Parts: sequence; C-alpha cells; structure tokens
Amino acid sequence: MSSESILIKDGSTWTAGADLSSKQFYAVKQTAAGQVNVATTGDSIVGVLLNKPTSGLPCEIALFGTVKVICGSSGMTAGDTLEVDSSSKFTTQTTGVNPVGMAIDTGVSGDIVRILLRPVTFA
Repeated sequence: MSSESILIKDGSTWTAGADLSSKQFYAVKQTAAGQVNVATTGDSIVGVLLNKPTSGLPCEIALFGTVKVICGSSGMTAGDTLEVDSSSKFTTQTTGVNPVGMAIDTGVSGDIVRILLRPVTFA
C-alpha cells in the first residue's frame, strides 16, 4: 500500500492539548484552548494526526486528501462514506453524523488503511 498522494496538511501550527504520541493516524479536533486533541463521534474534525506529539508539542495534521488512518471497530469497505467513532478511529458512516471522507481501502478494526479525507461540517 502506498502512502499519501495529493494531501493538504497543516504546517505544525497547532500544538497537542494532551499526550498524542500513541494517536498517529487518528481523527483530531480543535479544543477551546486552540490546541488539538482526539475527536469522537459527532465532532467536527480538523483532520488526521500524522505525527506522534506529546502535550504542548507541534502537531502535523492532514486537512484534506489521501491519507492513512486507523480503522474503527466496525471497519470499512472501499467506497464507504466514513465517520469518526467513539475511539477517534474511522469507520463506515451509520449514525448520520458529519461525514469525514470515503474509504479507498477495505479494512477491519485496527488496520491502517487509506481514505480520501474530506471533512464536512453541518450547522
């Protein structure tokens, strides 16, 4: 499996609001303090964490494009519309919450797969 292709990412302008060193390829959101932390179901995500920062260190975040992510417990099938689950991982959209992209690869819980990241926020 290749890595990212066309990818828009942040140049490390956000900092980690917690120890995110074990959260590479997870969904992240902006906190009220202007930092990032892991996202959960229904959150408006900033993107996908690409590095492994500890609290207060810069975060490299994929904002849009083809990116690697961690599959959630329900997994995904190529072509599925995706959402973020309660563990900050990506899974097939079922709850009607904000879609975050489309699966490029098929995967099961814990797999690292590629998706087309395109977060949508509804008012």
